[in-house]
Amino acid sequence: MPQHLDYKEVPLVVDDTIYAVKEHVSHGQVDLFSRCGHRYFKDYIEGAKAWEETLPTAAGTAVHEVIEEYERERRDDPILPLFQKRLRDVEDVEGLEFWGKKDLRWWTNKGLPLIADNYARLRAVERSKGIVPVSWEDELLWTTPHGQLFTGSVDAIRIRTSDGKAILIDWKTGKQKDAHQMQLELYRVAVEELGLHDVAFGQVVYLSDKNGFANTVMPHLSVEVASKIIGHPREGTYPYTGVLTGECGFCPHRGTCPVGTLGDTNVLLTK
Repeated sequence: MPQHLDYKEVPLVVDDTIYAVKEHVSHGQVDLFSRCGHRYFKDYIEGAKAWEETLPTAAGTAVHEVIEEYERERRDDPILPLFQKRLRDVEDVEGLEFWGKKDLRWWTNKGLPLIADNYARLRAVERSKGIVPVSWEDELLWTTPHGQLFTGSVDAIRIRTSDGKAILIDWKTGKQKDAHQMQLELYRVAVEELGLHDVAFGQVVYLSDKNGFANTVMPHLSVEVASKIIGHPREGTYPYTGVLTGECGFCPHRGTCPVGTLGDTNVLLTK
């Protein structure tokens, strides 16, 4: 499992006000900033982001943990019972009542069997191509050429025995998003710049895809471009998104956002 580090705080000036912020930037921060600078400012600069664990997040974490343990122990027995047992361990997480028993039944009866089947198919493909799991949850600490500390954790790394190159794996149990490709591409740059591996490519693996697991491979970014993208959240300007999206209706900062206060909440939730 990844090591959770305590990062020191550094000063950041925004509109002549000095804020103390954590020195590191994660992909989650980069993604949120790209979607709405105002929410990023509220969550990461002005205050602390509140983490709410729900059934989907708990189930996703359970899947990640089981896969890691399964591969570390080099097991070959069916993985579905392990998924189901781990899910029973998290049934009482905060937020379960909100998501409802219907969602729990979906995860138990449909979601986890689908994930187990897709995972088994992926591993069969990897074995046929000589792709071997070698590490899990590798913690990345990379200082970019622009001086920004970037952090992340790679779900799994495989080695392609034909040429010794690495394949970075990111497991996803939710829907496909463009941001997932950027996440793994930034991780690729960090892995190579840290001298950990020569990376062939990164794969975002959508385990719950109904049509069979979907692999998303992102074209390579240069180090310079990756460094600039990582640095954007710390440039000191945090613009509003400028357009209402489905996320606005759930944003905890709607009351302070001129964009988010336009229109009726019910309308926002349907867009």
